Amino acid sequence: MSNEILNAFGQEFIEATRDDVLDEWRKIINGDMKVPELIEWGNELRQFNLPKEMLEKIIYRVVDSCLFAFLNFIEQNDIDIMWDSENIRELSDGLAGELYSTQGWINRFSKFPSDEG
Repeated sequence: MSNEILNAFGQEFIEATRDDVLDEWRKIINGDMKVPELIEWGNELRQFNLPKEMLEKIIYRVVDSCLFAFLNFIEQNDIDIMWDSENIRELSDGLAGELYSTQGWINRFSKFPSDEG
């Protein structure tokens, strides 16, 4: 049961953070946003003349680094995250480590592939 709870949290965490943010930034890179500030961000990013795949890879790395740092912060400061009446931090032997590897949350739950693992 504890593994199921940890996995349910991981899936929701990845979909609501990583996937939503990467969806937004892919739209910014592709010029698919309607908000003027985000259109400008996309225009500025495209001025670097990097291949779209490289821009995406940079953004993926930044987002993944932030998620790792956040989960590591939770661990290092003994902050409890309750999910379905369970303490997620106590269910894991390392929340930040749950992100990576072939069986990590990113590879199992994200719609965007990772070059980690």
